[in-house]
Amino acid sequence: MKQLTDKTWFIYYKGFQIWLSEKEVKLIKSLMASGQKMVEISGRVFPLQDIALLKGEDNTRLEKTKKGEWQCEWGKWHQRSEQCGHDKLHQ
Repeated sequence: MKQLTDKTWFIYYKGFQIWLSEKEVKLIKSLMASGQKMVEISGRVFPLQDIALLKGEDNTRLEKTKKGEWQCEWGKWHQRSEQCGHDKLHQ
């Protein structure tokens, strides 16, 4: 059985991801605003100025672009060398 999680955000740092809850995100944002330089998350230390706080749905975009896929202006994903024909469909 799958368990639900409250970790709907993640930090991204040089290809490394750690999933976070809304409460953890609020804490990190407050540390950023206070001028804190480093933060420890899950036993790892990160420089706050170099991390990206991203929502879970951003993970799909990140994974697809890592594979070389791209998204056209119509919001459809295409393989690296695939050409988009959606403009012809929407004329």
